[in-house]
Amino acid sequence: MTNKGSYEGIVADTYDIWFSGDVFDDTAFYEKLIAEASGRALEIGCGTGRLLVPYLQKGLEVEGVDPSSEMLSVCREKGEQTGVSPVLYEQYMQELQLPGKYKTIYIPLASFMLVIDRGEAIQALQQMYLHLDEGGQVIIPLFIP
Repeated sequence: MTNKGSYEGIVADTYDIWFSGDVFDDTAFYEKLIAEASGRALEIGCGTGRLLVPYLQKGLEVEGVDPSSEMLSVCREKGEQTGVSPVLYEQYMQELQLPGKYKTIYIPLASFMLVIDRGEAIQALQQMYLHLDEGGQVIIPLFIP
């Protein structure tokens, strides 16, 4: 199972220092794909809302999931400060049990690679498929270290 402990405490409190600013290399990429799909989106590994909160401010219908309660708490606070109310779920991606389906499911920053067990990675992909609207898209960036 992915270790959520590494995204609690001081890491959650200081995460936005590492990723400061309003626009990142991947901001326009996901925004374009979400807008083109024209439907509700799910950000897996939304953390403190680096992408999710600005997308909500722009009127995109995006929900978030993350296993870290502390990262989600920061995301809620950022939402309140900017006038949006993010819909957030505290879950691991391989255990998704959400009430709806999505036109776009995306996992920024190669966070899919945090699932190191092959069986759990397959389970995560299966859970994403179960939450995908017909004709929807799953976007998973990967890199080879």
